[in-house]
Amino acid sequence: MAGSDRSGPATPRLFVAVTGHLAVNVLLRPQLASLTAAGWEVHVVCAPGPLDAAAVDSVHAVHGLPMSRSVSPWRDVRSMLQLARLLRAERPVVVVGSTPKAALVSMVGARLARVPVRVFQVRGAPWEGATGRRATLTRLADRVAARSATDVLAVSSSLADVLVAAGVVRRRPRVLLNGGSKGVDTSVFTPDPQRAYDPAAPVVGFAGRLSIDKGIGEILDVVETVRRTIPGLVVQLVGDVDAAQPIPADLVDRLARSPAVDWRPAVPLDEMPALVSGWDLLLLPSQREGLPNVVLEAAACGVPTVAWDVTGVRDCVEDGRTGRLVPRGDLGAMTAAVLECLEPDRHARMAAFAVPWVREHFDAALVSRAFTDYLADVCREHGQVPPAPTVRS
Repeated sequence: MAGSDRSGPATPRLFVAVTGHLAVNVLLRPQLASLTAAGWEVHVVCAPGPLDAAAVDSVHAVHGLPMSRSVSPWRDVRSMLQLARLLRAERPVVVVGSTPKAALVSMVGARLARVPVRVFQVRGAPWEGATGRRATLTRLADRVAARSATDVLAVSSSLADVLVAAGVVRRRPRVLLNGGSKGVDTSVFTPDPQRAYDPAAPVVGFAGRLSIDKGIGEILDVVETVRRTIPGLVVQLVGDVDAAQPIPADLVDRLARSPAVDWRPAVPLDEMPALVSGWDLLLLPSQREGLPNVVLEAAACGVPTVAWDVTGVRDCVEDGRTGRLVPRGDLGAMTAAVLECLEPDRHARMAAFAVPWVREHFDAALVSRAFTDYLADVCREHGQVPPAPTVRS
């Protein structure tokens, strides 16, 4: 397993594990520098892949560990043993594991290495509402990860409730503040002051994996119905087809052929703020989430959201104020909610409310500070010494 040094040694050590490099670039990017600034010697563990220098520049080392999102018991056991050997050699105080595969591998590996503080950060429950072997195995993996952890942290209150109801955890996980995966950088996700809302040609947005459980087909159905009333409406889809749960080929063909769809499979991260601020509404008929960052990023840009009232989403949409939540599966209600949110006066009120609301509850600096404070607290709870506190301006 290769590691790349970034800075001189510091103590105590903290290992953060995620499955793939994209999770480092997107999910961990706001917090790694904050953890280093708080006094931790930060190590990142993930499957090999291209990492953004801005994401990992502040960390001490990056360790490549082969992991796949699919179920692969023998490869997973090998990864656990590899990680356990690394952890025995490095002797961190804390290991934080998140994303499904990395959580299992890191929590079991850390337990084998007798790491004193093992935090399972749950970012979602992909097994919720699902059936079949895959759902059973992924739920079992989360249960094993939770049993191997000393502490469990959920990114939203509704997700914490699901984990309790499914028997994945023995006690309710902690939730920081109003919930938070990484928060929103409200210095870059801001409304475009030069853009005026045109109710005759609104732009409906979506960003994420194009997978079955994200409701891509429902987006097309709703948009096609709304266009009977607002012919100038277009939908901008940002994201590529998910290899693990691909949408059907005929749906891909519909996306490619539809005059209402502007499909952008690959968009650089630094271009997302400008793209999101060009939307008028976010449409998210996802079956479940942990805490969808795109909803918060949209709100920071003054963009309301229409979504199913499901786990994770209900924690970051104030129904009637920052968007609308509708019963899952009710396409008629979702269509009506889209038309309601695009009505000019209502749209203006929601946009005006959403921006300060996100800044108050989900700003990235607030979420990062809560996370670093939490890690210091759990260290003390387990008899470990966290980094010395620094003076905050």
